[in-house]
Amino acid sequence: MNEKSIITLVDRSSVKVTGMNKIISMDVTHFSLDTSLGELVIYGKDLIMDKLDSDNRELFITGDIKQIAYEEIKTPKESFLKKLFK
Repeated sequence: MNEKSIITLVDRSSVKVTGMNKIISMDVTHFSLDTSLGELVIYGKDLIMDKLDSDNRELFITGDIKQIAYEEIKTPKESFLKKLFK
């Protein structure tokens, strides 16, 4: 999937995310989302899902937003034996 992902933050009290595939996990302190650009995590306090538009792949979150970050993509490391017999 090579679609645009747009993050709109308003006054650190609401955020809109487009290009969202699914919600991985959520609670009042974080939302972990699978987006077209990778895993996006929104950290904060008293976070709630205000609106979910699955047809347009948009999510609206309100609360006290502290941080928005993409998680590093974890690539599997080669085992010692595999490196040894290369």
